[in-house]
Amino acid sequence: MADHGFPLTLENIESYAMEIMRAHGESVRRLGKCWIHHFLTRHGDCISMKWGVTLDTVCANAVNPKTVSAFFDILERVIEEYSIDPSLIYNMDESAVPIGDGVVGHVAARKGTKTQHVVHGGGQENITVIETICADGTELKPTIIFKGKKLGPGWVQNNAIDAWYVLQTMIYHSLIDLHPPEA
Repeated sequence: MADHGFPLTLENIESYAMEIMRAHGESVRRLGKCWIHHFLTRHGDCISMKWGVTLDTVCANAVNPKTVSAFFDILERVIEEYSIDPSLIYNMDESAVPIGDGVVGHVAARKGTKTQHVVHGGGQENITVIETICADGTELKPTIIFKGKKLGPGWVQNNAIDAWYVLQTMIYHSLIDLHPPEA
């Protein structure tokens, strides 16, 4: 399950173990205090605990070897067909940084896994960070987008990465000015 973005927590593992015991006719209300520790020790050759990092469901479904390969095949054809100079090719990545608890907790993962992604529906509130780099190696300043009407005190202190800060409402109003709603 972890390989597909749905790793088990310690509580999930204990719950499944109790369900298996009940299915075999054993009456159990809870496992021993050290059961999970002993379980992880017994299976340490194939299970390790990691801090889960959320991965949006849409991204999780789209990132697979077939779609990534197809994308780069198309990109290469277009660059060659239209003789596009690398200085005109940019990549922008938008990252949602959850406000509050962005890490979902300790989850079981395949032994040797560096990062365990956890699929989520994307419904929590986030701060958005946009990074942009050019194929020629140059880059734009990162842009950080906050939700709200004004920046809170201390939100932009120690701007070590020299980022641009924008409020989501500023973007919305700029778009309305560009494309006013039809009457």
